[in-house]
Amino acid sequence: MVASAGLVLASLGVIVLLAARSMSLVVVGASLAGLGLASVFPISISMLSHWFGEAATRVSGTIFAGGNLGGAVLPWLVGALSTHYGSLRAGFVVPLLGAMSMLAVYVANGRPPRRALGPA
Repeated sequence: MVASAGLVLASLGVIVLLAARSMSLVVVGASLAGLGLASVFPISISMLSHWFGEAATRVSGTIFAGGNLGGAVLPWLVGALSTHYGSLRAGFVVPLLGAMSMLAVYVANGRPPRRALGPA
């Protein structure tokens, strides 16, 4: 729940950045995005065993590699889109879509499994 709320806050922060017309709004948007994303990585790592069960140790290497790949590719993609469209706002759509995609993953996979009804 905390990570989902953080991703909503991060998305809101990027939306504020996209709409910003002053430096104070840029600071507010960047602060909201940073505060929202602060909890996502540690919570995601702690959820690996919940999401993948016994396979968590095998999958964790792929998850870390994907995270590093995203850290290398996404800033480049922001720059490429900004350059192509001549606007940093166009590039900021990338982190907005990333936060919304991560939120969708949390909503789809973040719920604990349902317990069977009846005596245990």
